[in-house]
Amino acid sequence: MGLMAWISGITAAQRRSGNGLSAVRGGIDLITPSLVSGWVQHPDLTLVEVRLLVGQHLFAQALIQEPRPDVEEHIGVRGHFGFRLVIPADLPLLNPDEEPRLLALTADGSQRLPLTLQGNPAATVSRLRAALAPQHRGLCGHFDGFSADGTALQGWCYSPTGGVATVWLQADGLPPHACTCDQYRP
Repeated sequence: MGLMAWISGITAAQRRSGNGLSAVRGGIDLITPSLVSGWVQHPDLTLVEVRLLVGQHLFAQALIQEPRPDVEEHIGVRGHFGFRLVIPADLPLLNPDEEPRLLALTADGSQRLPLTLQGNPAATVSRLRAALAPQHRGLCGHFDGFSADGTALQGWCYSPTGGVATVWLQADGLPPHACTCDQYRP
């Protein structure tokens, strides 16, 4: 989904919900076991922080201060609207009855606005639960692309706790294939 469709989709979904948040733009771009990133902007409020909560428990927080020239260009407003919330690897276990959620807050905390992944609250909860699962939490990695000779896919993944990480590769029409990340890479 392109940035403009993403912006339009979020505001339309929020407007339909009738919760008074139709002026909020942005949301979550990416959820991984080590990072949640995205952007948020409101024309009447200064949003300064995002918080990852599970139930009433604060798991992580980050300032809304990342430059996002793509967002500035598309919404026609200058400012730093991006965030990069690092998920610590050593968090306590989640209570399965409590939903994880991401909120954007004003400086005084009087306004707490929910953020979702592509305007989909159910997918947001599901992806946050998966990222916060003990076997995934803290995994870091990157898909680099093809090898120099074009015969292999390259990338890396590691666990900050020292465990061996497993990533999954799937292509259309083929079953998923587990790849164990157990080779040293300087």
